[in-house]
Amino acid sequence: LNDKDSNILYVGVRNIDTSIRREADLLQKERSYRNAITSSCLLYGNVNLSNDTLEDCFSTVNSIMPKEVDIPLEKPCSYSKFLEWCADTRLLSSKNNFINICNSSYLISAFNSGMPYIEFHCHAKFKENDDRLLRVVFFVNRNTSSGHIMALFVAYDITEMSRKNKEVEDLQEALKESRFKNSMSQMQPHFLYNALGSIREIILDDPQYASDLVYDFTT
Repeated sequence: LNDKDSNILYVGVRNIDTSIRREADLLQKERSYRNAITSSCLLYGNVNLSNDTLEDCFSTVNSIMPKEVDIPLEKPCSYSKFLEWCADTRLLSSKNNFINICNSSYLISAFNSGMPYIEFHCHAKFKENDDRLLRVVFFVNRNTSSGHIMALFVAYDITEMSRKNKEVEDLQEALKESRFKNSMSQMQPHFLYNALGSIREIILDDPQYASDLVYDFTT
């Protein structure tokens, strides 16, 4: 700035150390939260719902470090095309439900209505004779810098858990039946004694009626 014949430079100094620390803490918490979500999953990926693009997709199968999934589509690919590819080549059930729930429009609408995550179950295959029951969860959020609505989708393999739950249900049903049979076995002797006792009393008064009762009892 020129003030008469002098060149004056105005310098403003602002302490941004607190802001940087706060951003670093938030980033660390976000990473920890993400690691907790993806630690036991089969695969996960990032989707820009606003642009309908799949930014990346990683698999954790038989690997300590996640590996990017090889998808025969351009990168970054259309998220809608990715859903169609999954339905055609990977899904064994709930294909229409998969497309209807996972598409960008539905997820954005659900997020705007106050749903922070959406989930559903389906059967899928990843290689020949390898069918799995999946729990797919979408964690939806808005990017504060761009304003875009983003989603982290996570697929969990719940095949073994489902099998164990079925075993527990079968055991509970068997226990219920066993208790019923035990109750019946306790009731039958009492029924036998009561019936014979009643017939014994009637024999003295009405032998023919007692004979009919014996017939009914044996029947």
